[in-house]
Amino acid sequence: QAAHTLYVDPYLDFAVIEFDPSADEEPVTEASLDCEQLPPTGLPVGAFGHPWKYYFTGTRGITSAITARFGPDMLQTDAPINEGNSGGALISLDSGKVIGINAAIAVKDKKRAEGIGFAVPMIHACRILTLLRQATDPSPPESLVNFATGLNGERSLTVAHTRLPAGAIALRPDDTILAVNGATVATEGAFIDRTRGHLDQLRLQVERDGEPVELTGSWPAAPHVLDRHGLLVAGALFAAPPAAFSALVNVPTRAMVHHVNPGSEANAAGLSVYDLVLRVNGQPIDNLEDLGMDAQRARLANQPLKLVVMKLSAFTTALFDFYKIELPVDAVEAIALTPPKSEAVAAR
Repeated sequence: QAAHTLYVDPYLDFAVIEFDPSADEEPVTEASLDCEQLPPTGLPVGAFGHPWKYYFTGTRGITSAITARFGPDMLQTDAPINEGNSGGALISLDSGKVIGINAAIAVKDKKRAEGIGFAVPMIHACRILTLLRQATDPSPPESLVNFATGLNGERSLTVAHTRLPAGAIALRPDDTILAVNGATVATEGAFIDRTRGHLDQLRLQVERDGEPVELTGSWPAAPHVLDRHGLLVAGALFAAPPAAFSALVNVPTRAMVHHVNPGSEANAAGLSVYDLVLRVNGQPIDNLEDLGMDAQRARLANQPLKLVVMKLSAFTTALFDFYKIELPVDAVEAIALTPPKSEAVAAR
């Protein structure tokens, strides 16, 4: 193989693919990236990609805004973006440089908005590329702090809730982050960008009770996406729940349903995405390996796997409901997200 996935970011909709240029029959031209600044509103841009399999299509528009409504900073554009544009370049028609990576469109009540598309800013993607070239881990901080959201939908940098462990940097609820390592930050996206590569030695300037305070310390890095593994049982993909989800529901479990294949045994048994498995055959879940062994034994014995799961409630009387589910096991497969690396590709 001439290419492999080098890095997948758990915060930005962004991945880095490493490839060997000598393995390509056609000469490869490196794109010119704008890594210096966020573009101004009104900049003429072109969005490129393969929308609806109309290959190598370009549309044009302007940058409409920069929004932090979704957490990460995103470039908003009215250049038409459709399915198939994702991952394509958003290019400044003034400079010819890539300023963003097409990522999403606005949808409300299952209706897509016209002229409201979003792209990952190149300036934040470039930070990851720079750290990778320096052989430095570009991981963002683990999602252990919830920031308050304003009435306009934009997230602030005021701490609403923190789950940072003992020994980590001592942020408190109602602290407002002003700067990271001396660099002023105004959005969550800018905060994440400035902390990459510095999580072991962070210096935060915050406002606490109306006074400036400087905090120093560490922040756990988000787990590497490519190190994650899962278990596919009867069409349901089980994996560890996100740390933020585990802390929110405060239930000890090592297995959450991340995907269910339509028409599978798991689908027929009633399993759904976000279901948390509390017990298997009467025993708590300690790890995915134990779940896999129980599933294999059930499959060989031609017996169902007896699960106790916690589901998001469909009713208004409770947030969660608890169910006993008997899952016929027709297949068990371990899933690793890290693909084998080609020996022909050297690290650059």
